Amino acid sequence: MRVGDFGVEVVPHGRGNVRELESGHVLARPGQVYRLRLRNYGPLHCVVDVDLDGSRVTAGGLVLAPWSVTELERPIDAGEDGRFTVI
Repeated sequence: MRVGDFGVEVVPHGRGNVRELESGHVLARPGQVYRLRLRNYGPLHCVVDVDLDGSRVTAGGLVLAPWSVTELERPIDAGEDGRFTVI
């Protein structure tokens, strides 16, 4: 999904499929492990906050450089050690 100069994409980790709907919802099977691909399409730095099911996974903000991309594989929190997984 892209909004302005920022995009987020759910990418399956390993085998499996995910499908994004026009509404922005993502379909995936239970147990599917995934990554979040964050992309800055613009010429300015941006600060990203990502929440999944009401829990922040970016530890208060992640700065993306202009024209850059990064992938998150798990929450940025010392108390979390698991990967993003569809329940």
